[in-house]
Amino acid sequence: VTSKPERLAALFPDIQACPGATLLAVQADVSQASEVAKVLALARALPHPIRGVLHVAGISIDVMLDDGLSSKDLQAVGGSKALGAWHLHEQTLAGGDPVEHFVVVSSVASLIGGRGRSAYCAANAHLDA
Repeated sequence: VTSKPERLAALFPDIQACPGATLLAVQADVSQASEVAKVLALARALPHPIRGVLHVAGISIDVMLDDGLSSKDLQAVGGSKALGAWHLHEQTLAGGDPVEHFVVVSSVASLIGGRGRSAYCAANAHLDA
């Protein structure tokens, strides 16, 4: 699931080269459970089962806490990273997919975040937990 499907193949050429592997690039908002369900339905229609999930999400909104960081900002950043991972976990588990690898990519930002990146730090800390 990506906001830029055309870039996915260039980012992960090794996956495409694996025998029996399929790299599926679909534009969707993983913070929405219904969109994750649609993407998983597309993946389940392919000839191979879902054996791995690689969740690499990231949105950064640079706003200081005292400069007006809003709940909307937190939802935008945390939705893609933390909530997206949760939806993928819940739905692959409920769907009985034989997932062998479930990888979520966090960042050292959860420990030593940058100025104005509190929402991004929080989302990564959620994944770490």
